[in-house]
Amino acid sequence: MSFSKISFLGSVSFLFGLILGFLEKGFFLGWFHFFWAGFLILFVSGLKEKKFSYYGICLIGLSLGLWRGNLAETDLIKKKILMESIYNQSVVLTGQVIKEPEKSFSFQKLIVFSQNYGKILVKTSFYPDYEYGDYLQIKGILKKPDSFGNFDYQNYLERKGIFVLMKYPKIERLDKNYFCQSGRFFCLLGLVYKDILRLKTRLRESLTRNLPWLHQTILRAMILGDKSNLPSSLKEKLNQSGTRHIVAISGLHMVVFSQILVYLGLAVGLWRQQVFWFVSLFLVFYIIFIGLPISACRAGLVAFLLLLAEKVGRVASVGRALILVAFLMLLLNPFLLLEPGFQLSFAAAWGIFSFRSFFEKILKWIPNFFQIRNMLIMTFSAQLATWPILLYHFGQFSWRAPIANLLIIPCLSWLLGSGFLLGLIGLFSQTLAHFLAWPVILLLGYVLKVIEWMG
Repeated sequence: MSFSKISFLGSVSFLFGLILGFLEKGFFLGWFHFFWAGFLILFVSGLKEKKFSYYGICLIGLSLGLWRGNLAETDLIKKKILMESIYNQSVVLTGQVIKEPEKSFSFQKLIVFSQNYGKILVKTSFYPDYEYGDYLQIKGILKKPDSFGNFDYQNYLERKGIFVLMKYPKIERLDKNYFCQSGRFFCLLGLVYKDILRLKTRLRESLTRNLPWLHQTILRAMILGDKSNLPSSLKEKLNQSGTRHIVAISGLHMVVFSQILVYLGLAVGLWRQQVFWFVSLFLVFYIIFIGLPISACRAGLVAFLLLLAEKVGRVASVGRALILVAFLMLLLNPFLLLEPGFQLSFAAAWGIFSFRSFFEKILKWIPNFFQIRNMLIMTFSAQLATWPILLYHFGQFSWRAPIANLLIIPCLSWLLGSGFLLGLIGLFSQTLAHFLAWPVILLLGYVLKVIEWMG
């Protein structure tokens, strides 16, 4: 039996085991003995009796999924019990900002790691500015996260390892380069990451200077992943029109950027092998640039697998590779399985591979100028695969989505490319940026009109 088949069967069985565990928590330990039964069957049968080998691999995968889910669930319960004793206490703690601060209209959110309390979500005023890596002394009251509406905010934060929050505490900055005390290697990594985040801040400021408020808000969400300033009315119209995916760093964005870079690399004379590595390195840099969100990591991985499949000429094997990637991610954090973003990402990737040929026949009349037809095929394939998940989690699926995407997707590559270029040019020449801003404003105006009309 090949390694590809073993990894595929084991990964799929692991996913089923994890799902069973989350559906029926008392199911875990009673099934754990099947791990040993499966191992024994696999060991005895060897590779001669393939039928028994398949059973053994499936049982091992299923039991491993049940065991990993039980381990994660038990660890979560222990942490929740431990944290119950510290809520509503006034404390003075020291900690480090471990993620780029998220700024909204009048406040900012910091993820601070403390040795005594783990990850803490700190909500504070818009000023002064804080940065990744800042070492802070914080005095305030530890609070239990509250849920609001139908959204279980506490459960959402717990899956990210955050059990406490502090609102508007007293903060004193102690050291900006505290991570350099962890050693030369980590100091270098930290300083490089801080410089990348500073470049992102300058790019954000460049777009803000050269575009109207609503235009730069949606473009910042599309390019930089900054969705905190999107007005609620626009979010609602994006949901109703089925175009919310255009303001999330998704697989579509990664594919568009990849295609743009492929053409750019070939235009400057790079070979196919060189183009592959050029685009792959850009994807890694871009994911770091936007702050390493899990959704972008998944999307970048999907785009990389597509590029790799085209490079080696084995598109059919990408589906198995995706299953293996899902297995590895869930092995590290089983609670990702419960997040709609994780479900949508892999459902969309599966849809692209499963329904691509179907939509290629339907949309063959559309010219493939600048990969327009290919992007539409991927979008419709992904939407067909994700609509049950959207219906389950959000209670709605827009029948207008195909029409809206048909109108928006053809200009998406132009919009992302010219928007990114506008931000870069704005760093060096404000005069040139003003000239380039006009076509970007026109494209964004068209996209906003379509969203408003279809929403």
